[in-house]
Amino acid sequence: MTKYTYHCRMCAIYSVAWALYSIQSFLGISSLAKFLLVFIIVFSAYKMVYVISKYKLERFMKGLNLLFFMFTIYGLLYYFFGETYYVRGQYVNFEVPKFYYLKYVYCSLLPIYVYYDYAKKGVFTQESLFRYAIFFISISILGFFSYMLGRGMEIDIENGMTNNMAYRFLPILALIFLFKRWRIALMLICFVFVMMGLKRGAIAVGSIYIFIHLRYMIKEQKSSSRKLLAFLSVLALLVVMSVFVMRFYESSSYFQSRLSATLEGDASGRDVIYTYLYNYYMKEANPFVFIFGNGADATVRIIGNYAHNDWLELAINQGALGISVYLLFYVCWYKDWRKLRDLPEKGISGAFGLLLLGSFLSSWFSMAYTGFTPVSAIVIGYSLSKLQKNSFRRI
Repeated sequence: MTKYTYHCRMCAIYSVAWALYSIQSFLGISSLAKFLLVFIIVFSAYKMVYVISKYKLERFMKGLNLLFFMFTIYGLLYYFFGETYYVRGQYVNFEVPKFYYLKYVYCSLLPIYVYYDYAKKGVFTQESLFRYAIFFISISILGFFSYMLGRGMEIDIENGMTNNMAYRFLPILALIFLFKRWRIALMLICFVFVMMGLKRGAIAVGSIYIFIHLRYMIKEQKSSSRKLLAFLSVLALLVVMSVFVMRFYESSSYFQSRLSATLEGDASGRDVIYTYLYNYYMKEANPFVFIFGNGADATVRIIGNYAHNDWLELAINQGALGISVYLLFYVCWYKDWRKLRDLPEKGISGAFGLLLLGSFLSSWFSMAYTGFTPVSAIVIGYSLSKLQKNSFRRI
């Protein structure tokens, strides 16, 4: 077995482990899921150490390192010395296990190191990227229904349901920017599930993604005749998607109520949370707390819930330090995207840029730093692998 074959197989095994873990409720393998989680985190941590020690890292990876180590320090202090907090609401009241803080951060950030390393080793080609796209879109569909079954929800396609798994389809929209084959079909599949998930943030970001996709489909054509043909194809796609949305709206009372509430300014209570946490932080009298924050999951202690906004979550938990590190992370991401725009393969900068845009937008109404998926990691790793030809450290 060659080294290349070995790396391809290990990448596949890692991806399958992630897939099984993400659809554990659907498969009924909750007991096995614990072992899968341990394997994923341990293997990912090994890859992180390997990547940091072996490669000349791009700006994005350096920013990721700072973010990762900041979360690790706060998470360990919380786990060993922190109090137990409870999420409180009108219909919920449950304890938040302290190890969940690091679990969510590690499951989001660590896979980036894994797929970055495999991208550097040449595992990802146009063919393999297409296969991974098909694989993860299938897993995301199963995960969509697994989420419902895991919460005792009825599967009601016509009426729709609020489903957080709708966000899983957004990175796939970025991934399919890297190839032309079946792009439209995969884009439509993602669009349907984003709509059925009825998460307003996912619908907003997904709509922007699709608009950029359609614009690129026209822009990438060389001749005037091909541009015209692409324009007509885009119009046809818009008609198809509009008809789907209209019929879904007519058949779904839940969709109608969600849209009506949004138009009336109902933000699901987030406006109240945002205002309270912003004022809480700005009125902080202790300079140490203002700079370093109240500690991991402090928002749960203060308001009985998470901020649903990365910047406010970081302000309360990690203070000015957390906001600064997170802002630096996005600046590093943006600078690497600018470098990718100089490459002849415009699809790479497009995919990397879509992910950047979606993550930054989501950070204002969701938890973007715990929302990276294996597909996000593949897009990041593959894109960054194109920046440096001689990327190993000299020893």
